[in-house]
Amino acid sequence: TGQKVKLVLDEDGYITKAYIGKTSSSSSGDEDGRLDYVTTSRVKVAGTYYDFEDSDDCDIDITDGNNSDITDIDDLEEAIDDGKEMEVTVELNDDEEVTAIEGYVCYVEGDIYDVDTDDETVTLDLDSGRYEYDLDSSCDYDIGDDYDDDIDGLEEAYDDDDSFSLELEIDEDGSVTDLSTDL
Repeated sequence: TGQKVKLVLDEDGYITKAYIGKTSSSSSGDEDGRLDYVTTSRVKVAGTYYDFEDSDDCDIDITDGNNSDITDIDDLEEAIDDGKEMEVTVELNDDEEVTAIEGYVCYVEGDIYDVDTDDETVTLDLDSGRYEYDLDSSCDYDIGDDYDDDIDGLEEAYDDDDSFSLELEIDEDGSVTDLSTDL
């Protein structure tokens, strides 16, 4: 009597796990994983849904390349709508409600807007705006058969055809570690 029960549901609404008593699956009250879904009332991280205590008061700090960090629920929803994928840690209170989210954008796909070989950056054009990302010195490039797989090859491809899409894999420091294109 009086014990808390936490049910973990799959995407079809079926119970996949049940916790009785202490409902946090970790002693710190934090959960780590890929951010799958977000609204102003709940998030889905690593397949598990969590409600917000208050999404307007939630501390959000997600690194997104060279742009200002994602720091509020509206920007977070916009990033998800842009197709950005994020690795996050959510902080939960005693009621298993989200009070904070930290993390980084780990994947993004968008149209190329600019390549800067001096600063070693690439800028993508997404629905919500333009976003610049540093290219890691050991970035793995896959640009296609007609170009060298390096930043110079990327710039040459951009000079030849300034309308193509890039897929970026990004590390926790905000640097691109893997870049591929649809050329």
